[in-house]
Amino acid sequence: MPKPEFRNFPESTTSFMSQLERDDGPVVLVNVFEVPPDKYDSFVEYWQADASFMKAQHGMLSGQLHKGIGESNIYVNVAHWEPAPALSRAFKHPDFQNSLTHCPEGVIAYPWGEVITRGATEVLSLARAALIEQTFAMYSGHPADLCLAKSRVIAWARCGAMFQVRETLSNPMDLDPANVEQHWQTLIRAEETARVVLALHLHDVLLASTFHHEPLLRHDPSRLPSCFSEQAFSQPSAQRWLASATQPPTATPSRFHAYATLAAILAHIQNQPARPLIPDLIADIHARLLAWVLLDDNVDAA
Repeated sequence: MPKPEFRNFPESTTSFMSQLERDDGPVVLVNVFEVPPDKYDSFVEYWQADASFMKAQHGMLSGQLHKGIGESNIYVNVAHWEPAPALSRAFKHPDFQNSLTHCPEGVIAYPWGEVITRGATEVLSLARAALIEQTFAMYSGHPADLCLAKSRVIAWARCGAMFQVRETLSNPMDLDPANVEQHWQTLIRAEETARVVLALHLHDVLLASTFHHEPLLRHDPSRLPSCFSEQAFSQPSAQRWLASATQPPTATPSRFHAYATLAAILAHIQNQPARPLIPDLIADIHARLLAWVLLDDNVDAA
């Protein structure tokens, strides 16, 4: 698939615009760019000018530029519009059309299919950026903002094999001190992936509960990826991470993982038939909640 320059809209733009004109609901627009290192400053300047114009338009609720993972030159622009035709009108505005000619040479925009096939790094960037915007929508207080493409984000995660992540590093005590920096870089990617997967589980349960529909994921606590504590995850260097990560696991559990576990229990209850709960099922739910309370106590103690 050819890589279209940003100044030229992809061929699918016409059908995309037509869809916007027919849709009265909210829309989340995600643009993926590859920016050469020597063009970064001029690209950011261009994006800020373009974002200022867009934010002045009716219907623009939010817009953020997110950097890809690691050394990637991928940048993800996520914008939330309501209603959808407002985005179409902004695209057609003469000032926006004129701004396209000022985009730095060498900046490339990718169609979704091409980005997803390039590897897990780009998919993780997409999913992370979309989750940030989806979280904003969930807590905005506007019911219409919740109508987001949750299933699409889950599809991205599956394309990137993100749900295959079960744990980050099983035992930091076994690490070779000479390779701590390399292992730490591996941890960053694995932890990012695990936490995005946990966030997808949380969003899936919350939206299913809000709209009274079946969750899209299987919420089994035993299938949730494990992760290090927030204290270890936030360390700024490999040596400080290792010192934090080698503490006893029960002393510093992850609160984020505890939240996802509780959401899985909620999903288990929601999936039961609409009839009186049988004693065995009540006992099972009771045992799950007790186990979670013990886990949460460990988190608070840490």
